[in-house]
Amino acid sequence: MTRPRVALRALAAAAGVTVAVALAARPSPVNAWTPRVGYFTDGPAGWLALHDGLVARSSRGGVGVVFLGDSYTEGWPADAWGRHFAPDGAANYGIRGDGTAQVLWRIGHGEFDAVRPRAVVLMVGLNNALLAGDSPGDAARGLAAVLAALRAKLPAAKVLLLAVLPVGDPGHPLRAWVAEYNAEVAPLADGHAVRYLDAGPQFLRADGALKEGLYAPDLIHLSDPAYDLLAAAIAPALAEITR
Repeated sequence: MTRPRVALRALAAAAGVTVAVALAARPSPVNAWTPRVGYFTDGPAGWLALHDGLVARSSRGGVGVVFLGDSYTEGWPADAWGRHFAPDGAANYGIRGDGTAQVLWRIGHGEFDAVRPRAVVLMVGLNNALLAGDSPGDAARGLAAVLAALRAKLPAAKVLLLAVLPVGDPGHPLRAWVAEYNAEVAPLADGHAVRYLDAGPQFLRADGALKEGLYAPDLIHLSDPAYDLLAAAIAPALAEITR
């Protein structure tokens, strides 16, 4: 079952959260599997500058593992990143606000032309709900397109596909959206070229509420301690697929 498309403002209000990405305009209403650029208050130029920086990072080489996604990826604290992933030559390719369409655009516009990583750690999808109003099913179709593009661009790289983490209080629309999206994307993993990892249960109390101290006040973005918890889940899975 898929939910109807919902407006950003209505969904955020129902979720009791605020959206941290400042928008100049809503993204063009294409779909979750059509590549398109991102959006900030200074227009596409700000997003394109971040993209250009990642293209330049690729050209310098030395990228063993790519972390690809949105603000969850971009937001890795330097300390946690340095302890857990920098020794393996990991590079952070997260851009806040990105959904599947933006990641697709980046894959097709040079970010991975000059690198041959052993693995890609991918988490994207929540902004399909927050910023594009996609249904879980449409967002999952976008994620399938991202995986296909990665396989075509980086055929030797293994993909560690991360479930979107739970957000908000139990019972609100974003929590349900995330659960449905994760259920849709989990079967996209074949257990070999693409592995699926759901660390979400570790972020929840027994009653379904988010564990204290792991989230920012918006109940979406993560605190620094949450990244250590996420790293503890990612590290063994990443070691397994890259050995």
